[in-house]
Amino acid sequence: MQIKRDVDLKKGIDIYRYTEKAAPEIRKICCNNKYVLLFVVSGELQCDIEGNLYSVNTGDVVVVNDKEQCKIVFEQDMIFEIMEIIFDPNYPVFYFHQIAEILTCFDNRPKGMKNKICLEEHQAKKFIGMLERIEYVSNNIPYGDVVQKLCYFLDVLVFISSIYINYTEIEYGIRANKIVEIIDYINNHLSEDLSLSALAKRFFVSKNNLSFSFKGFTGTSVHNYIVFKRIQHSQKLLRNNHTVTEACIMSGFNDYAHFIRAFKKHVGITPLKYAKTYKKVEEKHITSESCDISIAESDKLPDLIVADIQWTPEEPAEGDSVLFYATIKNIGNMPTPPGVVIGVGFLVRHKSDHNDFTVTWNDNYNLPLLPGNSLTLSACGGNYGSDKWIAAPGDYIVTAYVNDINRIKESNRDNNMFSKDITVK
Repeated sequence: MQIKRDVDLKKGIDIYRYTEKAAPEIRKICCNNKYVLLFVVSGELQCDIEGNLYSVNTGDVVVVNDKEQCKIVFEQDMIFEIMEIIFDPNYPVFYFHQIAEILTCFDNRPKGMKNKICLEEHQAKKFIGMLERIEYVSNNIPYGDVVQKLCYFLDVLVFISSIYINYTEIEYGIRANKIVEIIDYINNHLSEDLSLSALAKRFFVSKNNLSFSFKGFTGTSVHNYIVFKRIQHSQKLLRNNHTVTEACIMSGFNDYAHFIRAFKKHVGITPLKYAKTYKKVEEKHITSESCDISIAESDKLPDLIVADIQWTPEEPAEGDSVLFYATIKNIGNMPTPPGVVIGVGFLVRHKSDHNDFTVTWNDNYNLPLLPGNSLTLSACGGNYGSDKWIAAPGDYIVTAYVNDINRIKESNRDNNMFSKDITVK
């Protein structure tokens, strides 16, 4: 028997561990003909796999094959720990069909579906130990390290595959277009029953899945979104001369006291005071027709502003690589459209010059930004192939320009820029 000795078993299985405080960002997992197994040791994140949205928490496993596109969205200021195995499905050991069968959780499912597996506490504890054995032999060189690594790796696959094939509650992500459909339904049926149970029944999804996917897509809960939209609708009713009681009932609030509290919390004044204030505006010869037009327009569009600019290092010196951040807020009445990038350009101008020039930008955030919500975006690209500006001595004005190339239609395009002084020593 001739034994092949030209196969390098050291290559093809890699393990990584990430532990850090997350900035709000999106990270794409590029499989490049590899399979990925992701385990959340601690923390929360959102995964968008082929347009399906998963809320992933401590103790959850995500599996991604080489034909799936995956984006991970980290929560702002969330401290997380993730262990990730990336391996080649063409690794020689998988040539044996009995062993290849343990890849069932990667191969035998619809694209972008059933990617998440929730482990019970005792399973998660055992799984961490199994991954740490692979991590140890990868970072050290004990006797037989290649064989040990391979055996531990196969243990991991057998363990997770056995859970997968016996698991009856593997979560399906809800496709982004389904969430858009649900949002549209909510917006057009505010006076009806919009409880989580009713929505889940109508759209044939589980309550937990709807809750997780909706928050992952919009950044807020189903309940908070509905309350916000009902308050908006009640404002419109009050402006159209309906009584407070009528506005309460017609906007879907079944409890008058709850309506008063919620309205004051969101608007800052009581419904009665709001109605009286609007009537005073009418008395200043602003016709109801013109008001209705402006209201209709503002109800249909977002309005993005830059609330603040920051940079690191905070006090740059000559030659420092400066990374800019912009805090973006939606002060409009509608979310930004899903799948459309909220772009931000960072412009720098020396105070002795008259022309701004774009040095860096962010163009990789495309989740909806709800009215009243904010997010912080850092530069991810630039004119010189870098996401950082190289500081030169002098006094400068740095400007952040949100929606800089007009991807998103807004109710107001005159408030998209914000500037700050920066001095380089």
